[in-house]
Amino acid sequence: MKRNILLVAVVLGALLAVISEAATAGASETHLQIQNQAVNRNRPGVGEQCIYFDPGSVHIGHFIDRGSIELVAAPLRTLSTFDKGDDAARSLKIIRYFGINELCLTGNSKFSYMLVSGKVPKGNIPGEKYVSFNPDQLKAERIAGEWRIANGRSVLFRFGTDEVAARQALRVIQYYGFNAKCAIGGEKGFVFLCAVPQLPSIQKRPYLEAKVAPDR
Repeated sequence: MKRNILLVAVVLGALLAVISEAATAGASETHLQIQNQAVNRNRPGVGEQCIYFDPGSVHIGHFIDRGSIELVAAPLRTLSTFDKGDDAARSLKIIRYFGINELCLTGNSKFSYMLVSGKVPKGNIPGEKYVSFNPDQLKAERIAGEWRIANGRSVLFRFGTDEVAARQALRVIQYYGFNAKCAIGGEKGFVFLCAVPQLPSIQKRPYLEAKVAPDR
């Protein structure tokens, strides 16, 4: 009898282990992220790690010991560092405006961007300056010994000698359709990518000269 009970217990234990493993594998990304675990997404041509945070937990921290002003998300994760409190406040406004809740990195952690539940933030905030671009026209190219993502003569991102990082970042930008960049506090502050509405192209018409009525 005891042997049968022990056998049943072993079988049940193994079954529970399998169920638990399956539940973990099938758990939503959000559940894993709430536990502050990085989620690896394998989207076509894009390798990324994303960490969830509650946008309502984001606040401005003044750290006297290291002389910095930081945008912090619970549990104690620094999103950006600033020299000015005004820049931190503007960045916090952007987080809350869009409801941004994911900080993502490319596979080699050389390029970061933010998402709203796995999707690109859409729209812009009045008063903030953006550099707009066409993601399909961007190029990852080596200029003067440095790899850059550029839009014609305008350089958007620099990657030093790391070609792989530049090409990964370009794939991410084109995959999500980012078409605008906002940098608050300089390139080392809060750099935010989003998708803003594009005005329809204006079809140019040839100039029509006014016809002069013949003299009578």
